[in-house]
Amino acid sequence: HSITFLGPVHSFSNIMMRSALIGWLVVGTQAFTAPLRWAPGTQPGKNFVASPNMHLANKPLVLVDQQGEMSPRDVPHFTAKPDNTIAWDGKDLCIEASGAKAGDAVTVNHCSGKDNQKWNFVPWRGQQKTQIQLKDTNKCIDVDDKDGFLNGAPIALAECESKVTESW
Repeated sequence: HSITFLGPVHSFSNIMMRSALIGWLVVGTQAFTAPLRWAPGTQPGKNFVASPNMHLANKPLVLVDQQGEMSPRDVPHFTAKPDNTIAWDGKDLCIEASGAKAGDAVTVNHCSGKDNQKWNFVPWRGQQKTQIQLKDTNKCIDVDDKDGFLNGAPIALAECESKVTESW
């Protein structure tokens, strides 16, 4: 398998090994699960993870401070799959874009393998973080922090611009 992103083509294993630096642990083709952590190290004393808001249709993802809001057993763990989907472990749910334009919500929904559930991992500014890009687009998973509050902030698509709000 190969993944194409904003640069040369890299094998799935190489991208996944690079992503291990941010918490996606992969050895060969066997993936280990991890929470989807937002911008590790940018907010001292905080540990933000993506979590579905179970009270709304299509289960939109929001940012939650794991330190103050969730017990460790409640933190969702995700696995990057060889088909470019990102699956919520223990559930038949995958991360999905509700559309392909900036501002469209990022949700979890039943795994279908459709294009709106396929993602690329793009290195972020040479740091130990990555952008998660909707395959075949220039849209990345982004935290909508326009209201100034990160805890509970919606997660949506945005133009891939290497902003901190796009780093995972």
